[in-house]
Amino acid sequence: MSWKVHTFEAASMAEALAQVKRALGPDAVILEAHKRPPRDGAPGAVRFEIQAAVAPPAEHAPAPCRPRPETAAAAPAARVPAAEPVDPARHALFVELTQRDVAAELAAELLRHAASAAGRKADAAALRAALCEAIARMVPIGGGVRLDGSEARRVALVGPPGGGKSSTIGKLAAQLRLRQKARVGLLSLDNQRLACSEPLRRYAALLQVPFVEARTAAQMRLAARTLADCQVTLIDTPGVGPRDELRMQRLASLLASLPGCEVHLVLPASADRVAQRRAFQRFERLGVQRVILTRLDEAVGMGTLLHVIRELGRPLSYLADGQRIPADLSEACGSRISELVLSGM
Repeated sequence: MSWKVHTFEAASMAEALAQVKRALGPDAVILEAHKRPPRDGAPGAVRFEIQAAVAPPAEHAPAPCRPRPETAAAAPAARVPAAEPVDPARHALFVELTQRDVAAELAAELLRHAASAAGRKADAAALRAALCEAIARMVPIGGGVRLDGSEARRVALVGPPGGGKSSTIGKLAAQLRLRQKARVGLLSLDNQRLACSEPLRRYAALLQVPFVEARTAAQMRLAARTLADCQVTLIDTPGVGPRDELRMQRLASLLASLPGCEVHLVLPASADRVAQRRAFQRFERLGVQRVILTRLDEAVGMGTLLHVIRELGRPLSYLADGQRIPADLSEACGSRISELVLSGM
């Protein structure tokens, strides 16, 4: 048997969820939730619509045993239990997640995992704690740039214009230099704007680390020799717009001339989900290994982070949430993402 989908509509999300509870009981699965405009452009409040379903019974379940006709009258009438109401704590969290821009299907999936981990009789606090764990577990973590005594590391930050690559490199260079006592070098490939390398040059001067610019493959090889004594070389790259194919090809060629380069994609968390997905598709050809999320302090709907993380299929390395150097940069962790998504709940 196939799933039978039911549609519920009300003036508020809470009211629509109450209809789901009454009609489908505790096993209801929320498939979609939408905020709809008034019908036919007529004035009035928006509408909230939920599509939900209950899994059909197993097709090959054995048929129930039936009493013989002569004993049917003697058998007591079977009592059909009333459907239990859906756990109010679970549905309250569902509403909050959707209000935080988590899509209904993903919110329902996370809450199913949380409810399974917490147990059927868990209270609201235990369910919330289990939800935090469920969110943290879905976030792939790749770790930051750490020295392990092996060969020198080269780390390139790529991404769209205005994503925060240069400021992130400044923060990362300061952390490596001051906390890990690493020998750091800065390499700029950005020549799109007048004096565009000046911020990185200033960071290098403050940290007393070498700074080199390169515009061609030959200059890249020379830069590699100049920075050969550095344990970590951080590479700033020009922002590439969605239709600038020539600049993307040039950047790919420059990075290819520097073997063994780790590529971290810098994405602003303040950008919408579509822009982030398109940016990843654009830069994927450069061999993106990890993702850095910046501008977390400017993001509004933090729930979109979960969709981006799932769609990219790359682990996170760092989170940046301000302008302070080096304080506002931290290694990514699932519990931090969970806190961001659930903050204010």
